[in-house]
Amino acid sequence: RPQRLETGFSALVQRQRTGHRGAGTRRSDTGSTLLGPNARLTTPVAATAGVPETVLDAVLGTVDGELAAVDTGVGTVWGRHDGLAVDDRVQVRIGADAVTVRPVDGDTPDETSARNRRRGRVAGIDRGETVHTVRIAVDGATIRALVTDESARRLALEVDADVWLSWKATATRLVADAVG
Repeated sequence: RPQRLETGFSALVQRQRTGHRGAGTRRSDTGSTLLGPNARLTTPVAATAGVPETVLDAVLGTVDGELAAVDTGVGTVWGRHDGLAVDDRVQVRIGADAVTVRPVDGDTPDETSARNRRRGRVAGIDRGETVHTVRIAVDGATIRALVTDESARRLALEVDADVWLSWKATATRLVADAVG
């Protein structure tokens, strides 16, 4: 019941029974002080949670400052880490909004700042109204990329098309494997 919750959280909320706002519950000054700094995290967390991602299991191989190389099923991938060590089991998170796609029209694209470059084949396209999630098969794994409808048309993306994909090491997160 609302009254029970209000009693249990009495330091964080206060019941307002009259006044220009009418009856209801609102955050108390104490609640605002405690919870307010975390409110700024709501939007970025919600935005990040809504982005398709690829998660690969890996073992950390090399550490170079804030970056580390890990061995995955799609080859060596570079990403950011926070205090990991060589031989740590990690999960590699690649947000679909960080992956760029281009048609295969020659050699490996090397005029880019992206350390992570792979060749793959379009396995499927989940079409949205203006943004599509492209599923790209790379050595038995599927990496997702977000592309606009305009880009999908310009790049002639279709199932079985060979493509290059790349993503920056700084947009790749290496996280300690909670299970391993």
